[in-house]
Amino acid sequence: MIETLLLFIPVVTCIIWIAIHSVLASRTDTFGVFVSLLAFSGLLLLTTVLYGPTDKPQNILTWLNLLTQLTAPCIIPLGMMYLRQLRLGSKAPYTNFVWIVFPVVLMTASLIITSMTGSEMVEGFLRQLYEEGDSIASQYRGTPLYLFYIWSVIIFRSILAVEFLILLIYLVIAARKDHFSFRKLWRFIFKKGRIRVTELQTAHCFLCLLVFPQIFFLVRNNHDLTGTQTVIITLTATIMVFILSYNALFGAKETISIKEMKGALRYNYRRGEEGRVLEELVDELVDEAETQALMRLKDKIGRNLNIEAWKETDAADDPPLAANIFSAVADSWDENSLTSRFQHLMTEEQLFLQTNLSLGDVAEKLHSNKTYVSKLVNNTYNLGFPELINTLRIDYAEQYILSHRDAKQDEIARACGFTSASTFNNTFKKVTGMTPKEWERHATIRGDKKR
Repeated sequence: MIETLLLFIPVVTCIIWIAIHSVLASRTDTFGVFVSLLAFSGLLLLTTVLYGPTDKPQNILTWLNLLTQLTAPCIIPLGMMYLRQLRLGSKAPYTNFVWIVFPVVLMTASLIITSMTGSEMVEGFLRQLYEEGDSIASQYRGTPLYLFYIWSVIIFRSILAVEFLILLIYLVIAARKDHFSFRKLWRFIFKKGRIRVTELQTAHCFLCLLVFPQIFFLVRNNHDLTGTQTVIITLTATIMVFILSYNALFGAKETISIKEMKGALRYNYRRGEEGRVLEELVDELVDEAETQALMRLKDKIGRNLNIEAWKETDAADDPPLAANIFSAVADSWDENSLTSRFQHLMTEEQLFLQTNLSLGDVAEKLHSNKTYVSKLVNNTYNLGFPELINTLRIDYAEQYILSHRDAKQDEIARACGFTSASTFNNTFKKVTGMTPKEWERHATIRGDKKR
């Protein structure tokens, strides 16, 4: 009795984490699909636990079989949808729900055959199958029960095997795209390093893929589990669910550290809303903080964002376009965030000077994908990717013109990443409202007036 109750702990863990996510992660992009994953996992764990007792109520196996056929084929597709949303930071398209046909067809077919055959006969068949194994199926050839066996056992297992293989391939591909390595995981756990949330969850899903089938097989095929076996199964399943659920609280983060994982509540937002939500949190902290804490915070912000340097800038001078763009979204408190790494590519490495630079080139440099980088640019800078690159190139061109007065149009165009002088001239006028020659004359007159 106690051993059976212990097996319910993973089920209760799923229920508790559904409640926690409803409070702490309801606004994240991954909330809906992950809560669905927890719900179906809890139901499947429940059916597994109820297989254990030898004195099962009448017809319990019939209903457990139907529930298993509905829940088990949903777990792996939901897991893949969760990882995909975590990687792309967007809602899953409706086409991703096509897989739901398989569990619905399986359960519907079993339900129809059960109604035709009679629940009592199906229950007797399932009890015999549970106690003696698949060898008894040959006794029922030519009967509706054998058709029931084909649908609820053979086809069911085949679907799960195919899903298992697809998920395994998906995890391997995801790990390669994210450049996952165990050294990163080691640094994250023991060296206070950072790791991408997608890498962390991909590694954990791979571990779950190896462990949970063993748990289900052990519980469903052992009528009398020993106390030690029960404790090991319970602890393993509970820990796996706990870690996966806790990591899922950080769906809004690109990278994470152990230190940041202590503050799960602050990450309850969608990635595109990060700035607004963090501003609200800062406002709340400012309202509640003491004067000394605010003064220390002011000094720290001043050092990070170089406020004093801004104050010393001559108000009559027009700041560079790049400074206007990037200063508004300075992200220096999180050096490994995607925003910071993008800004580093542009401001430090000046990747925008590369001719024919594409969104795919930038995504590859950031070890990310085009969809997410495009959304980052649009949401963070309120510009499309081509507009941002052209703005940075024109900003650089202005400095280049002032330092190379004798340079020809073709030379300036090539130096700034444009393919031709005509493209450069058209873009320059579109961004500044003047041709390069007009802008140079204007800059010269303004410089003479200052002297």
